[in-house]
Amino acid sequence: MGEVVKQDKAISMGLILELQRRYTEEIALERDEREKMELVEVWNYCIIAYAESSRGNEIFLDDLHGLNKYINTGRHEDHPCVYISLLGRF
Repeated sequence: MGEVVKQDKAISMGLILELQRRYTEEIALERDEREKMELVEVWNYCIIAYAESSRGNEIFLDDLHGLNKYINTGRHEDHPCVYISLLGRF
């Protein structure tokens, strides 16, 4: 809190879209369901990290156990969302 954040835009939106295209292609070609889920989890974390990086260092507070635990909680047809668990006290 109270930090000054200056983004350096190390990853552009164009690069994120290209990564999405490649991950989507790789996921579609993967036959093993376990490997496919690992690819999906890695891609989800990449997107979360990209979104959180605009807010500062919140990415280092991610609780991956909590993310996996609540990943299906926000699956509603009318208002889909993803719960992101953070470590620490707020």
